[in-house]
Amino acid sequence: YIAFIDKAENMFMNKENENNSYMFLTELFNAQNIYTIITMTDSAYSKYVTSKPDFARLIHKIDITAPDDAKLYDIVKSRSIIYENYNSVSFGDNSIREGIRLAKRFITNEQCPASALNILDAAGSYVKMREVEGHTILALRNRLKEIEVEKNSIQNSSSAEEFDRKDELIREEIEINKQINLIESKQNKNQVKTN
Repeated sequence: YIAFIDKAENMFMNKENENNSYMFLTELFNAQNIYTIITMTDSAYSKYVTSKPDFARLIHKIDITAPDDAKLYDIVKSRSIIYENYNSVSFGDNSIREGIRLAKRFITNEQCPASALNILDAAGSYVKMREVEGHTILALRNRLKEIEVEKNSIQNSSSAEEFDRKDELIREEIEINKQINLIESKQNKNQVKTN
């Protein structure tokens, strides 16, 4: 069996459970038929592993260096297809390069390529949401046109039924305008500004 624990430093975040985490990992490392792989940052390794010599002897450290820019681009490009399919978008070369640049610059708690892929996923979700909202606004505006036509057709009528119908249409029109304003204000608040 292979046990894989990603970001093992999270096991030590709670001081009360720190000893339990050491005991659990020690038992896992000593298990006969289990190969254990853990990942953690260099600072976490220094803090939680090298500070405990008995524990450190159980671990064989392998440093994985970050890929160079060309390799990083290839990794993100190949994995971005998953997010393209999920969000029904397409990421061009410039989008991928910008995602990598932003990830390196602003995301310090996660490594590339994972951080760049998270940025692309968020961008794809945003575009998909905007598209859905755009279709919703279009449908609501089409309904407003239908309401206007129907209101005009009963403009000069004096029957109680048609008067009630016109009143319903006006209430629906007000509600639709509220929905449109809500969606548009949300879009304006979330608007992405690029240089």
